[in-house]
Amino acid sequence: MDDMITSETLLLPKETVEAVRRGAEAAHMSVPDYVRSLVEADSQSSPDAPSFNDRLLDEHRSHITSSLTNEDVLAARQEERPE
Repeated sequence: MDDMITSETLLLPKETVEAVRRGAEAAHMSVPDYVRSLVEADSQSSPDAPSFNDRLLDEHRSHITSSLTNEDVLAARQEERPE
């Protein structure tokens, strides 16, 4: 009996899909082979090792931006909110 599992993941954010496509391209792999390699590596890592999501976030953290400043956050906290 074959112990392979086919898995289809839906409803991923566009940014995640693009990040996976870029990763596959950089690794010179197809998207399914790239995802398979990530899942296999994640399943073999120790429990305290960073997860796939953590590694993906670390890889793309420099592209994550926000226009909020600390002053914006503090001002929002101090605003009176309707009950």
